[in-house]
Amino acid sequence: MQMTPAMLELCKELKYLRSLQLVTRGITHNYNNIFSGLLGNLQMSERSRQKSELDTPTTLVNRAINETEVLFGFARLVETKESVWSFTTIAEEAIRALRTVSPKYSIKLQCHNSFLKVKGLYSDLVLMLFYLVENGIEAMPEGGEVLCEVSMDSDGSRKPWIKVVISDGGPGVDPQITENLFSPFTTTKERDKHHGLGLFFARKTAEDNDGQLDVSTHLSGGGCFILRLPAIFPDELRNIQAFKVTTTQPPADNHTRHVFFVIDDDPNLLDYLVEGLQRKGHIVFSASNCAEVLEEFDNVHDIVTLLLVDIGLTDTDGLACMARLGKQCKLPGLIFMSGDKDIGCSEKFPGALFLSKPFTIRQLEELANNVSTAR
Repeated sequence: MQMTPAMLELCKELKYLRSLQLVTRGITHNYNNIFSGLLGNLQMSERSRQKSELDTPTTLVNRAINETEVLFGFARLVETKESVWSFTTIAEEAIRALRTVSPKYSIKLQCHNSFLKVKGLYSDLVLMLFYLVENGIEAMPEGGEVLCEVSMDSDGSRKPWIKVVISDGGPGVDPQITENLFSPFTTTKERDKHHGLGLFFARKTAEDNDGQLDVSTHLSGGGCFILRLPAIFPDELRNIQAFKVTTTQPPADNHTRHVFFVIDDDPNLLDYLVEGLQRKGHIVFSASNCAEVLEEFDNVHDIVTLLLVDIGLTDTDGLACMARLGKQCKLPGLIFMSGDKDIGCSEKFPGALFLSKPFTIRQLEELANNVSTAR
């Protein structure tokens, strides 16, 4: 069916509103449980001061706040300018909304490379994943598990791709409709409930972003969608090979170049350090908390030469974070930084140095050249 641009926009909005209705219905149900529990808890508190195993009013209110954030975020999925996004963020946004639908569904996300990025419109990318996982949910009216597995793939020419496999425990796809499955208004569901637009827009978004979307039957019998999108790497990852080549010989300006991994929870300072070091010719990775470091450092640990760590992180202190990271892999050179005095960094990490805030990029570079990398 040939659709005019006006028809395409109307159908796109219709499908989004249907999905928003689905999420709203699930969150409304959750709110009913939250406030019923809150009311019952308050009534119990009035009758007895004894310790109860029920959720506290504070816990219930926090649950309500979290539900509001999900609905608020999904309801504000409007087109923004095309940009580069973390695919993990895209997938988490879509699945977080779908997890509100019903407790009888288990939706699991497995991301094997957190550095994978994709270029496109944020709202379109989130809804593309939403529609694919939503289709898996609809295939299992009695409940079940949908798995969304994200990894890096190649087409044989070393061109990097993001590969997403979405599988469910439903009956699979009827071969008779496979050919038309991605056409508008093609559906195996009841007509009064669905319009067959989700898969159409999912494939259109994939193709608009130079990707592809296919369907097959899983070995276990369930449905399986395979999505591929061009992977966009940060400049520092694209330049790793070039960096290795240029550093095989001493630079002409006698300027030592490093591969930094900077960890600081102050966004302004983090931007200053990343941009300042990059301007000096260094390669820089960054994270704003310990959880990000533990997840992402494994991808680049073999090339990072220096870790620059803020001692006062929000989720833990820098020393404890490095102790945990050291259990995962061999640590490179370490520089701890803080606005307070040195609390014995070198005693816990022999060879590590301390840098007192504030400092300049030049001071950091001078100190970096004296860090011991023997661990």
